Amino acid sequence: RLFRSRLWEIIAIDSGKRQKQKKYRIKWIDSPVVSKNNKLFISTSNSKIIEIDKKSLDILTEYKYPGGWAIANTPEFYQNQILSNSYASYITSFDIETGEIIWRIKKKVGSEPKQLITPEFLYAIEILGAHKLTSINLSKGKKVWSKDYHIHELVDFDNTTLLGTLKQEDGQYIISFINKKNGEITNSLPSNGFKFDDKFKYRLWSEATIENNNTESIVCYKPNEITIITK
Repeated sequence: RLFRSRLWEIIAIDSGKRQKQKKYRIKWIDSPVVSKNNKLFISTSNSKIIEIDKKSLDILTEYKYPGGWAIANTPEFYQNQILSNSYASYITSFDIETGEIIWRIKKKVGSEPKQLITPEFLYAIEILGAHKLTSINLSKGKKVWSKDYHIHELVDFDNTTLLGTLKQEDGQYIISFINKKNGEITNSLPSNGFKFDDKFKYRLWSEATIENNNTESIVCYKPNEITIITK
């Protein structure tokens, strides 16, 4: 059974046929539909993540963020927690069963959110409105470090290192290796003469991504080149 989201509704499709659909009283859905413990979860523009029954598509639990900001991140999970960065003033972890807040880490309200979750840490990225990378210990719910990095994309490179595309003060983007323990940049690969102009003032284009597996990272961050980094 396939679940797809549209602007404010979820559609259940089975064997190519629409089985059920449900509209919600929200402005829009702003994440893919994800499944956990035989239930569905989506983020919304209405400052909340909602838990949905797979059969009826009815809302079971609402995980509410402060203010009126969109979430704009796909819900992710750690043990009994559902957590996400957001446009709101906090990165928040909720108890899946009760909907109660377990921990929250303050961020700049309105700054565009992205995130990377590894087995032990959540790395919260702020892109526009603030340029930050924050490491949060998942088991303790505590901030480990925070750095003023303008990050476009970030992946879990290996046990000790993050790999990201970062914008420098001169407006040029580079590939950087970041120490997970302290957040320090350990090495960088320059753009080899390519100049990023005002088209890339705020970010790279949406397809400028990093594909990551056990043996290599494939980085697209220049319009005319792909970089392959072996592990």
